[in-house]
Amino acid sequence: MLSFRKIRTIPVILSAVLFAAGAAFGYSYEDDDIPDVTDRVARISDLTGDVQIKRSDSDEWEKAVMNLPIVEGDEIAAGPGARYEIQLASHKHVRISERSYLRITLINDEGIALSLSEGMMALRLLEFDQEKEFFEIDLPKATVAIQKTGRYRLDAGGGEFAGVSISVSEEGEARVYSTTSGFTLRDGRTARVFTDGRNEGEWELGDFAGLNDEFDSWSLDRERMVEQLLANSQYDEYYDRDIYGAEDLGNYGDWMHTVDYGYVWRPSSRATRSYSDWSPYRYGQWRWLPAFGWTWVNDEPWGWATYHHGRWLWHNGYWVWSPYGYYRSTRSWWRPALVVMTVYNNNVCWYPLPYNRRYYNYNRRHQEGRRRGERRPRPATPQPTPDTTGQRRPDNRVPPLDRGPVRGMISTPKERFGRDRGSMTRLPDATAREVAGNETVIANSPPLLPTRREIGDTVSKEIRPERPIVTRPVDQSKTGAASRTENAPLDKRLRDSRMYGNRPPLETSPVPQTQTPAEGNPVPSRPRTGVVGRPEAGKTRPEVTRETPPIVAAPLPNTSEPQQPRRDTTTRPQTEQKSAPSANRPNQSPPLVTPRSETPRPSQPTTRPQPQAPKETPPASRPTAPSRPSTPPTQRTAPSQPAPSKESRPAQPAPQQRPSAPSKPSSPPQQKSAPSSGSSKSSDSSRPAPTREKKPE
Repeated sequence: MLSFRKIRTIPVILSAVLFAAGAAFGYSYEDDDIPDVTDRVARISDLTGDVQIKRSDSDEWEKAVMNLPIVEGDEIAAGPGARYEIQLASHKHVRISERSYLRITLINDEGIALSLSEGMMALRLLEFDQEKEFFEIDLPKATVAIQKTGRYRLDAGGGEFAGVSISVSEEGEARVYSTTSGFTLRDGRTARVFTDGRNEGEWELGDFAGLNDEFDSWSLDRERMVEQLLANSQYDEYYDRDIYGAEDLGNYGDWMHTVDYGYVWRPSSRATRSYSDWSPYRYGQWRWLPAFGWTWVNDEPWGWATYHHGRWLWHNGYWVWSPYGYYRSTRSWWRPALVVMTVYNNNVCWYPLPYNRRYYNYNRRHQEGRRRGERRPRPATPQPTPDTTGQRRPDNRVPPLDRGPVRGMISTPKERFGRDRGSMTRLPDATAREVAGNETVIANSPPLLPTRREIGDTVSKEIRPERPIVTRPVDQSKTGAASRTENAPLDKRLRDSRMYGNRPPLETSPVPQTQTPAEGNPVPSRPRTGVVGRPEAGKTRPEVTRETPPIVAAPLPNTSEPQQPRRDTTTRPQTEQKSAPSANRPNQSPPLVTPRSETPRPSQPTTRPQPQAPKETPPASRPTAPSRPSTPPTQRTAPSQPAPSKESRPAQPAPQQRPSAPSKPSSPPQQKSAPSSGSSKSSDSSRPAPTREKKPE
């Protein structure tokens, strides 16, 4: 009799055996690895009228349909009366008008760059982080760099106005660049940029009051519909943000919990009643997608997420879709299709990839030059993901090892593969079991599928249009404010050159504080001016540093009047002699007499400074004051003209040691204040010291 402990260990051993057997046959109970090609993919989420697309590796135009994958390098043209919508992510939608021409310049996890050379665009961003990604639109001779979430309307011109127009609303903000300048366009404003004529590069600003044309009405209707779908979506509950387009599932089916597979989505009978004997990967067409290879494009309006993520399962007599594998450790990766494909009796056969089998890359032969090492891989860190507890089974339970759902195997002749959709049929059950039974051959040898170039002109009219909208190549060199030379945004390069003139902008830091030496209180320095830092100008002459002599105030004879500052005479030679005050003006400074041989300096003050007491210096070490080399001071005579008035006197003081004129009443020499200690001798020992009059009391 088996013990209870042995009974508990039997399911664990059985699980290990099943896991080992599954690994031997190529099964996987963990989520898939990073695929070989990780390029970002968008989709056409709505379409009306004649819209055509040209891939980057082909010169032929194809018809655009609903849920058509869009990749980098695609060019899309819309005819008269046509319009379409592109979903770039779960909360990013672009809507294009009729008579338009759009090119997908860049699309990756770092950012998106679009080029609209003709037509109108309505852009709606519900989520956008400028620090993590960029979004730019190139218009004829202009570039718009999005800064915030909001609504944007762009017109590539072509009408009466020779330029482009940009409008911003819903709290948006953008930087607009022309061929010569740039500016910031904020919420509720519109701008018209001139792209031709003598005003090329200039712009006009105004208030944006909204538009009321047919394209704007359609854009607003689609915007309200998408916002309602997103409001009722179940992001971060059943699926994550990488599975964009899953918001369409809410109107076409229901979520349910299963014991074997956790939460799954089942399409309603209303969603499949228009299809005869419906099964996954039956109603649609195979399209060639650059970098990926053959990609499934479904006819169902709700099938974008279910055909490029997760797995389809045959459960209890109906088809259900699970967004994740048994264990999930990485983000959700976009796949061209999740099917098993093989060639049997010259027929290409495929069926949904079973739940417990690792991803089967049937495009491996076409991706030899597009391995993950040659392209920048998307970051492996998953975005916010739902709680996958419901997706995991107990450790002692393993899902059944399906040998392939025979009811879902579809076949088409090899010579018709990729050319049309009318030849697709469901294989009989017996043939389907025979094809699905050869697991080893299917897993190890991808089928030899034709390429798009090999098919050539044999594509049916369902894919190839009878008359292309664009009959001649479009000149893309005139689109954008500058040429894009690398996979990077233009915003920073254009902002530095068009806005700042390749000069660094001034920092918006607080005004620096300086300390006053006397009080120590912080005093704000002079505020900065300008927008950018100017380069340091070259010096035209050498800088001269002059020392200012100290100012010493000497006591005047009359102590009732304020003392006047005196210039220190020890720093330069004395060349003038100051006369004493006259008898009738005992308390006024004597007049100054300018010699003929000297020209007054313009830098001297207009008022004559008072004589300053010489510094106390020992007689032995004090040098003799130099005399003028032309005429000794004792032989000079006063000028014959009268002394000028006080108002018209020059600022240069009179030369020292000059005697008063004998022919006119002269003023006695100016009194010099005695030093505080000791006595100072004159620089000229032969001349007696001037006498000092006694002031009457």
